[in-house]
Amino acid sequence: MEVALFILTAICATTGIICASPIVAAWWRDRAQATPMNRPRSAWRSWAALGLSAFAFVFSGIGLYRVTGNKIPDYAHFAIEKPAEKVYAKTFVNQTVEADGKIFDRCTFENVTFMYHGLAEWGFTEDTFKGNIIVDTDNVSLKSFAVVMNWMGHRPGIAAFGVGVDDGNGNVQVLSWDAIPVPKEKH
Repeated sequence: MEVALFILTAICATTGIICASPIVAAWWRDRAQATPMNRPRSAWRSWAALGLSAFAFVFSGIGLYRVTGNKIPDYAHFAIEKPAEKVYAKTFVNQTVEADGKIFDRCTFENVTFMYHGLAEWGFTEDTFKGNIIVDTDNVSLKSFAVVMNWMGHRPGIAAFGVGVDDGNGNVQVLSWDAIPVPKEKH
């Protein structure tokens, strides 16, 4: 919806410029050539064209702000800067659990889907997992990262892969290494 609004406002602004330019140019030309004997044409059309163009520009600016304003993500920091909520000794069964900003401590998860929006850190301490566990996200960047990580985990020839983070000095610090189990060959 927001992208459609931006496209509509851009079309309005462009049309306003195209329509208003010749009218304003004629108005200024007539004013420059005016003498006391010949009065220039009525300026109401020029003012109407200018008003419509100004409206189109304002509308376009609002559309541009709605599409891009305050939505440029900072990928190096989380949007929510508050301490993580500690969830202690709870049992979650057959449900979706919001994960952002939570540390699960001694919890039990059975047939659970974790929904992670990518807004804050989350983690586990001495938890128990049973059944099907799914990690879902509505964050396009995280989905792409997960697809690449899954792909890397199934490539022949890779014995281990790690998740790294920039330490602030341009160096990659590996957070964790995961050994990839090597399937046994069938004879």
